[in-house]
Amino acid sequence: MSSQTGSNQAKAAGFMRGTDLSTLAPGMTFPVTWSFENTGSSVWDGRYTFVYSDTPHPETEAYPRGPLSQRAAYAITEIGAPAQVPPGGMAQLTVTIVAPRTAGTHATNWQLQAPDGTRFGPIRWLHVAVAAHAATPPLPPPPQTKPLAPEPTSWRQVIWSITSIFESGAPEGNPAAYQNKDAGIVSFGKHQATLGSGNLERVLQAYFQRSSSAASQALQQEYALRVQQKEESLRHDDRFKQLLLEAAKEPAMNEAQDEIFEQKFYAPILERAKKLGVTSPLGLACLYDTHIQGGLDYVLEGMTKNIGVRAVGESGTSGPVAEPGWLRAFLDEREARLNRLAALRESEGKLTDAEWLRTSTFRVTELRHLLDSGNLDLVGELRVRSHRLQGLRDKAEAILNRQPDTGTEPSSVIDLLPYIKGDGRQYEIKNAWGSQERLQTQADGGNFYHVKNAQWEQFFHDDHFIYRDIDTSPGNNRFYRQKDADLPRGSRWLRRHMAIGETHTQARRVQFFQKADGSPSAENSGDVTDTIKLVAHHAKHRFPTGIELNDVIELEWVNGRERYFYAKNYGLVGWERKHDDPHTPPWSAISEIHQHGSREPFTRERLTTVSW
Repeated sequence: MSSQTGSNQAKAAGFMRGTDLSTLAPGMTFPVTWSFENTGSSVWDGRYTFVYSDTPHPETEAYPRGPLSQRAAYAITEIGAPAQVPPGGMAQLTVTIVAPRTAGTHATNWQLQAPDGTRFGPIRWLHVAVAAHAATPPLPPPPQTKPLAPEPTSWRQVIWSITSIFESGAPEGNPAAYQNKDAGIVSFGKHQATLGSGNLERVLQAYFQRSSSAASQALQQEYALRVQQKEESLRHDDRFKQLLLEAAKEPAMNEAQDEIFEQKFYAPILERAKKLGVTSPLGLACLYDTHIQGGLDYVLEGMTKNIGVRAVGESGTSGPVAEPGWLRAFLDEREARLNRLAALRESEGKLTDAEWLRTSTFRVTELRHLLDSGNLDLVGELRVRSHRLQGLRDKAEAILNRQPDTGTEPSSVIDLLPYIKGDGRQYEIKNAWGSQERLQTQADGGNFYHVKNAQWEQFFHDDHFIYRDIDTSPGNNRFYRQKDADLPRGSRWLRRHMAIGETHTQARRVQFFQKADGSPSAENSGDVTDTIKLVAHHAKHRFPTGIELNDVIELEWVNGRERYFYAKNYGLVGWERKHDDPHTPPWSAISEIHQHGSREPFTRERLTTVSW
């Protein structure tokens, strides 16, 4: 791998570790810090990432390798780099390493990556030696293992901190946060009380009872009636804005904001959570944040329609739903509703509102990260939008109050990666009309590719998602890229761990390009929202070609009414359409399996590199 691309160059400038790497307990976590000097002419910023590299390295090629972290890619600014690293500047990048649960020596490689996906600088590596048993004696078993007892009063601060990051960009909340860009007309304060909903009026009335300051008197005399009438003209009233910002400096305003949101939002959500059977801090955070943004009842109604349940424990399409599965369905429906509303606003010509709604799905993404980590109790240090939050309890107390962690996923949840990412074997796919093509998965650096003859689709992954980026197979000598608004590249195609019946909905931007010169193509480009559903897991599945494979998952592209079959260690082995397009065959399926290693690897077609 070249150490530079264009003006992107780096050299190693130090390494620090948080523990002895020669005797680690299975599952142990600790920080390591790799330092780099920017020796090129470019300025590194939040678009630059630090990514896992599967490229063999002399120091690690003899050992099993993996990211050994919760994710396989991090923006450098979220792991220690300043907002900008100029030429000659230094970046200290700290990654939390998680020791594997399998005894033996394991390795990992990491490298810097430019915004266009090009790797540069030296590959940094690490060995960890995991002991057969924990290096320290385990904690004695508690007299009773039980989940954390409900303590909604003590939970409130952490839950509010999560929503405050979403609403005002700071975990402690910003009493002076102000925006006037959405349908709420004016949104103000640490909880973003809106003029349109009437909550800003309630906050101001509570403030008036506490304060007789000049700002309080001016707001009462000049604006109380206009606020009560929710006047649209207040959106652009500079004096109103300045008086609000002046009031925000007073403790009375901070207290008024908390009082109203305790009464109008948090307390009602506690009662709603009891009725829904939601008992975890994370569950309460999901309900509260949805209620703050609006549309909780619509989300719950959508769940009833889609999976047949409204409360935790009810039986739906896949039997009784436990809280983690219920929360996944809840967040999926919340995300889908935001995207539906965005499409509606766009059809009405309200493009600013549509963009705001699409962008706001980041809230769902952040809550889903917490859910996927399994931390329903919100214990220990939390990471939300690159902010570090102190959770409800420390790690030791959490261990004493919960069942031991076995390190395995619940049996109802499937890790989809071993199905999507094949092991390099080659096989033939034949369609109902008789045409045939050869398939193979190829790994290269942190990416893997589904290769059909010479055409390919590009994937990468971390512990939470499987991502897609480039696809060279749409025809007409074109290829396309896809990207989520908050990512440097690629789109979250699937959650990595899903249960049967679960869906994943994601809004993304798709851009087509000409293969000949990389020039953009407007046809078929634009914003799309897709839903993928995990339909089934088959212990055995027989395809129309007569071949039967073990361990097959079945996915549905809901929007396009197509289904896809992935066999463990193979990759994509078949697909079928549920629509009536006469120009495509009704099915394609695996028709011949080549002995592993008996064929030369494909040479993937080359493209003109395009930045996007």
